[in-house]
Amino acid sequence: MSEYIDIIRRKTASLTATCCRLGAEYAGADDTQAARFETFGESVGIAFQIVDDVLDVVGEQKQMGKTLGRDLELGKTTLPVIHYLSEASQAEQDAMLSLLASADAEDRTRVASTLIEFGSVDHANSVAQEYVDRAISMLDSVPPSPSRASLIQMAEFILRRES
Repeated sequence: MSEYIDIIRRKTASLTATCCRLGAEYAGADDTQAARFETFGESVGIAFQIVDDVLDVVGEQKQMGKTLGRDLELGKTTLPVIHYLSEASQAEQDAMLSLLASADAEDRTRVASTLIEFGSVDHANSVAQEYVDRAISMLDSVPPSPSRASLIQMAEFILRRES
């Protein structure tokens, strides 16, 4: 899992982290506060990518507005698959790897069903929740304001998004 988190940290979270840090710096924050905003951005970026990866497997294509299953098709191992492969029996792992290698749409549906039934989707969503909680905790030293409330709402929305 650490390799996966490192990849999404570099893929999505680093941009969000940098934007949040620069925004804080330009608003006059000291280095400690700017670092907290950077951690906020990194954490929401990681959570966003985890949820995006979950939606790629279990989302509704019409609602998402993009072709789903692309990560699986491209052989990208996402958190639900990593969890499944680390927790399942050898026979279950072998069956999953066979399904993942298939280009058949029905097999993609079976992958999604298996990941949901096994609890791997819930696990990934739980990890995303941990990152959102971490992000929000970075705002503890920020006085209550509409801006702080908006950042918290944005972070929490990541967990509820459907597209």
